[in-house]
Amino acid sequence: HAVKTDLQPSGEDCSNAKFTNEQVIYIRENPDGLNTYQLAEKLGVRDCTISAIQLGKIYKNAGGKIRQAKPQVPRIPDEIRAKIRVRYKKGVRGCGSHALAKEFGYSQTTILKIVNEKK
Repeated sequence: HAVKTDLQPSGEDCSNAKFTNEQVIYIRENPDGLNTYQLAEKLGVRDCTISAIQLGKIYKNAGGKIRQAKPQVPRIPDEIRAKIRVRYKKGVRGCGSHALAKEFGYSQTTILKIVNEKK
């Protein structure tokens, strides 16, 4: 209610906003064809922030095409899942969820779900 009645600023007008409207449009349009993780790394934020912008959960009125959530994400092939489980070593540089997310192109959350799922 406060945002709608201009009592509370939103988007780039908010004091703790990380992005301008132009940056949000860039993220949503993604002219460079980067994946979510690459966009996050380029802009210095987490991949969940990029996803929230693309889905219109945050910066709702900034502009750009809002992506529709996919109803079902295609299953990651079992051979890739197995490679991730073998490579993952908590606390070992280059083998943690962050490094594997970068290497395989999935989010850290997805990597951790794969590692922790029952085989």
